[in-house]
Amino acid sequence: MALHNFAWLRDSTSGKLQYSSRDMIWFFDRDGERLRYEISHDRTRGKYKVVVTRPDGSESVEEVDQPTDLIERSVQLMNNLRTEGWKVS
Repeated sequence: MALHNFAWLRDSTSGKLQYSSRDMIWFFDRDGERLRYEISHDRTRGKYKVVVTRPDGSESVEEVDQPTDLIERSVQLMNNLRTEGWKVS
């Protein structure tokens, strides 16, 4: 399951409303445990962040600058999770 946090924002130049995705969250399950996988974009810093929160509460945080780097790294991380037995819930 993926959850989206989104908003409609008014473009300061054109005045038009635009859809803005703020973050995306997936939940993974394995043997009754739940893992949270979150992607967010900090527009002020221009960075994308991937946060993986394990069932014990420990977090790994990675930041990248480019959307293409985010996609590549995200695919690697999700494939690693699947190899470890995690399934998207």
